[in-house]
Amino acid sequence: MSNSPTYSGATDWQRERSTACAAALAFQRANARLNAEFEREGWPAYRTRIGLHSGEAVVGNIGSEDRMNYTTLGATVNLAARLEGLNKSYGTSILVSSALKQRAGLRFCFRSIDRIRPKGFAEAFEIYELRYEHAQPDANELEFCRAWEIVYAALRERPTTLAEVELGAFLAKYPHDSVACYHRQSARPS
Repeated sequence: MSNSPTYSGATDWQRERSTACAAALAFQRANARLNAEFEREGWPAYRTRIGLHSGEAVVGNIGSEDRMNYTTLGATVNLAARLEGLNKSYGTSILVSSALKQRAGLRFCFRSIDRIRPKGFAEAFEIYELRYEHAQPDANELEFCRAWEIVYAALRERPTTLAEVELGAFLAKYPHDSVACYHRQSARPS
């Protein structure tokens, strides 16, 4: 997470990754409650975006005597910040890297989003949307995620025309899904 608590020392990393996911979802729920209050007051909604990634980083007081700041630096932090920013493109709120998804355990449901190669990184990364904790889903959410994974597999593995058919069928059922709309737009020739 680009603006999150930083852990040091010997710890249970899987528990912390799960805690980061749970905290992001709790933050999202709190933001929804705040926006309901804003709406009642006639104020604009407050949109938040979260990027989560797991890896090594430099943590501590960095700078000179006259200008020192406690901060976190490194490729891990850069990727989390990129994920945070990509939420706007995809219309999502919480994006996570494959590294975090794999280490967070089976407690959460993630939705495949895309494969990205951010500027400054040699490798490509699979990214996912954090949707919910498995203890909280409803039947509609489960069906939505299942249907999307079929479409995403088609986008990655099938010829373009077949993938477009799958994507079109998904959008017929979920016309306002921002991720599906993003993929439809990116599939169109410029």
